[in-house]
Amino acid sequence: MPIAAVLFDFDGTLVDTRTASWPLFAQTSREFDLGIETREQFFDRIVEASSAPGADRRFVYAYYPEIDSISHDCGPDSLEVAAELWRIDQGYARMLERLRGTDTAVLVTADHGFIEAPVERNLELDRHPGIAAMLARPLCGERRLAYAYVRPGQSEAFSRALVAEFGDAVQPVPSAQLVSEGWFGPARGHDHPAFHGRIGDVTLLRAPGWTPMDWRPGERRHRLIGVHGGTTAEEMAVPLLPDAMLAEWNAKGIRLGYPLPGSPQNSDINA
Repeated sequence: MPIAAVLFDFDGTLVDTRTASWPLFAQTSREFDLGIETREQFFDRIVEASSAPGADRRFVYAYYPEIDSISHDCGPDSLEVAAELWRIDQGYARMLERLRGTDTAVLVTADHGFIEAPVERNLELDRHPGIAAMLARPLCGERRLAYAYVRPGQSEAFSRALVAEFGDAVQPVPSAQLVSEGWFGPARGHDHPAFHGRIGDVTLLRAPGWTPMDWRPGERRHRLIGVHGGTTAEEMAVPLLPDAMLAEWNAKGIRLGYPLPGSPQNSDINA
């Protein structure tokens, strides 16, 4: 039985230009002849790729660009995000109707959550020159979980200065400690040679809403209202929403090969 699968990701690429990501993506689409310059074409291509003749089984990954950009610019609870979700819902419903009867399972997911970052909780390290001077290079990683490369021999002093200046807003932890505690996954002795050089000397964990930043001379300061990358439940919880068609599969005795957590209507679909 030919079976296609679509993984649909409500996320997108961060752009700090305040330009909607669809126009930006259109440039990439034209360059690589993807044929996707509008929301409607996005859903069209999913249907075409899922139902095209040929292979018996097919996996289609579709990455929706707009929710992430709008959430960064306007906040995840904004009317702008709600309006875009409504537009997604309309296109998604039409897509499902076109896929009915094609033995296609549709899974909706994302790669992270979101929280709002109040402007009063932005910590700009360049306004604290004593702390900034201990950095060997700009902060890396996410705004909500940053890797600090500290000048030789100053890691402990850097951590103490952060706590003294910002209190509970920032929790500095040696990056090597997070590795040993399994934050990056179980240690198996097969780390990439460049791995430890990518996570800095100290990792800055943030309390909810706080976003420490450092700005280089001449860099344009830009504020993100919505942020992610931290360790709060709102940022880490990622739903996996199977379409109702999975219930039809289950009734036919078809199994996906792995459990789908948090889906009551499909709770009996398992490995």
